[in-house]
Amino acid sequence: MKDFNNIKYINIENNKKINTIILPGYLQTYKSYECLFDTIGNYSNIYILEFPGFGITEKLDYVVNLDYYVLLLRDFIKVNKLQNIVLLGHSFGGRIISKY
Repeated sequence: MKDFNNIKYINIENNKKINTIILPGYLQTYKSYECLFDTIGNYSNIYILEFPGFGITEKLDYVVNLDYYVLLLRDFIKVNKLQNIVLLGHSFGGRIISKY
């Protein structure tokens, strides 16, 4: 696992032009998506983000709103210079994507 701005994430680099970012639901972990790695990896690099309060990323000591998570996603994409992005989210991860 790697760290970015209080976010734990996994990157599976497959030397593809497409980048798939997976956002698990609240309190879920990347492990729920391991079964997709081979299939998605055939056409895409994979990033699975665990935002604060998700998976093994520590919970925050303060209250945040949906906009906070959207900004984290935007910053992650910008800092990592990702293009050709496919966003895949479950539950709260889907809410973040819909607002993004």
